[in-house]
Amino acid sequence: MQIPKPNISKRTFIMYFVLFLLVTIAFKEYTRYMEKKEALNLLYKNSVIKDFIFRGKGNYDFILKGEKIVDKVDIMEMYNISLQFKQKTTINLVADFGEYLRNENLVYFKNNVILKMDGLKVETPILQILIKKQIIKSDENVVLTSKGMITKGKNLEINLYNNEFKLKNVRTEIRGI
Repeated sequence: MQIPKPNISKRTFIMYFVLFLLVTIAFKEYTRYMEKKEALNLLYKNSVIKDFIFRGKGNYDFILKGEKIVDKVDIMEMYNISLQFKQKTTINLVADFGEYLRNENLVYFKNNVILKMDGLKVETPILQILIKKQIIKSDENVVLTSKGMITKGKNLEINLYNNEFKLKNVRTEIRGI
């Protein structure tokens, strides 16, 4: 038994073959486009970096070190951190916990916050840095310690542009007189 030959001309065969190739290429490009589009929409939630060091240079240089960062897209949580930044003066800060709020360009430091600058030590439970305004604030009770003096108060505000300090409900003890 013989198989009948199809009655297709070479011209028709080539035309169908080229059409098949074009459809295959178009499908492949569409698939590549959709994969790229999906990859751009991917968000990694709660990614964790352990034992981190970040360095930054710009209007001020900074080094941020810590035990762990949990990146939650709009908020970055930091644990057991130390921050050193230099502008006109060098400022060192340590805290048990910190949060960077990306949308507000604001950093909160909480629990055992200690800030040191120009022979001054600042201790408070919560401290915030308004990055664009270059202001350090605390609405909590604050203890400022310097050589020969302890100052206690509330509502600390330090303007880093002009090194201006503001503190309310101030009580100062002078030692060594």
